[in-house]
Amino acid sequence: MGITFSSLHVYSNEQINDCLVEFKAFSAGWQTCVTDLSEIDVLKLSKLPKTISKKIQAPVLFYNIIDSDSIYFEFYQNGRIISKYSDDGFSPNKGLYQIPEMIGYGDGFKKMLSSILSCGDAETKTAMLEEYFGVCLLPFKDILHDRSLLSRTRNDRLYKEFIEGEKLLMGTKAPITAELIDKRHGKLFWDYSMICTVKKYYYLFGYDDLFSSEDELMPVCFSDGALIDISIEEFEKDRIKLEDYYKEVNSQYDTSYKINKATITFKDNVPENFVGKTLTLPRGYYPFGFYSSKLFVLYDGKSHIAIIDESMKIIAKIAVKGELADIRDGYILTTSGDSFCGYCYEPNAMIRIYKLTEK
Repeated sequence: MGITFSSLHVYSNEQINDCLVEFKAFSAGWQTCVTDLSEIDVLKLSKLPKTISKKIQAPVLFYNIIDSDSIYFEFYQNGRIISKYSDDGFSPNKGLYQIPEMIGYGDGFKKMLSSILSCGDAETKTAMLEEYFGVCLLPFKDILHDRSLLSRTRNDRLYKEFIEGEKLLMGTKAPITAELIDKRHGKLFWDYSMICTVKKYYYLFGYDDLFSSEDELMPVCFSDGALIDISIEEFEKDRIKLEDYYKEVNSQYDTSYKINKATITFKDNVPENFVGKTLTLPRGYYPFGFYSSKLFVLYDGKSHIAIIDESMKIIAKIAVKGELADIRDGYILTTSGDSFCGYCYEPNAMIRIYKLTEK
C-alpha cells in the first residue's frame, strides 16, 4: 500500500484565524497546516480550503497524493477554485498557467510546470512540485517536530535530473528512435463486412490517385514499412477475427488492478525472457504487444509508446502522431480521423508510418 496523504498550504505570511486547523511557517512565503487532516470529516475537509480562502487574500493550496500512484491539487482564491490538476485522466484541469504568477514567479516558468506535470510517477512529481512551489507537500506527522525536514527552497535540481532522464528515453541518445517515412491522407479498417479482422490485413480508404472515386476500399497489408496492395482473396485468407485476436492478446498475461494502478504478469506463451515476470504499468499506458522477443510495447492511447525490456524497465519513449494501429518489422503504423469505425470521407484523416531504429 502506497502513500495516501492530504495537505493544506497558504502562500502568505498573514496570520490565519478562526479556522478548524493550525498553520505554521516552515518555508519562505508559505504557511503549512500542522493539524492532522485525516482526523477531519471528508465533507468538512473538502470545504476547508474554500473557507480559508475567503478569510485571507492569498492563494490556498490543497494537495493530495493517492496510494503513491496519482495526485490532484487545487488552488483557491477568494472562495473560488482558480487552478486545479488531476492525474486521473477524467477530471478536466483548469488554470494551470496561472499558477506561476500566483505564487510569485515571473515569465518563463509555465513550460517547467508543464514538464513536471508530464511525469508519470506520482512521488517523483510530488518531489519536483515541492521544489517548484517551494513548500513541503507531505508534512507527515512524524516529522512535524523537525523544521529542517519540513523546510523547502525553490530550485530545479530534481527537475533537471528528470529532463535529462527523459532525454535518454526520447532524445538522440535513446536506444530506439523513430523517423517518419510516409504520410498520406486516408483511413484504415479491419473489415467491410459483419466480421471484424485485425492485424495482418486492412482495408485502405484512401483519397489519392490510387482510387478512381472517394468511396472505394482497397485491401492492403502492412509489411516492410509500407501498405502493400493485396487481392480480396488474400485478404480473406487466414482472417483473424477481432474477438479471437483479443482472446489471444489477453491470454498472454493476467491483469490485476489496485486503485488506479495496474500490473500484468506474463504467462508461459510469451517470449522466454518475459515468462512469469510482473510489470507495473506506468500511469496512462496500457499493453499493446511485443515488438520483438526482447522488447514489449505500451501505448498511452494518445501520442506516445513506451518500449519495455526484459528487466521490466522503460528503455525508450517514442512520440507519434495519430493512434497506434500496428508495429511490425521495425515500423509503426498510426491512423487519425475516424479510422476503424467511420466509412465517411474525412479530408484531414492521415495515415503515418514511422521507421524504428535500434542503436
